[in-house]
Amino acid sequence: MQAELELRSNEVRQRQRELQRARAAAQLAAAATEAEWAKRKAEASAAAQRELEKQRSFGADLAKDCSKLQEKRDALVGQVIIGSR
Repeated sequence: MQAELELRSNEVRQRQRELQRARAAAQLAAAATEAEWAKRKAEASAAAQRELEKQRSFGADLAKDCSKLQEKRDALVGQVIIGSR
């Protein structure tokens, strides 16, 4: 009876150690996954920020070009009006 109880106690301790190792491995895997997703999120955010800056720069350049073309148009319209008098 005592030997059987000791055998069962040893089995319980062994199962507890296995469970502890499994939990530790799961925590490590979860931490690695979290780190990987954080890295990917940061990279995606940086790429999106670069793209946004490019788009803003393009929009600013387009606005400048549009303004210059309007000035040229106004100057040409002024020349046509003056020349037609």
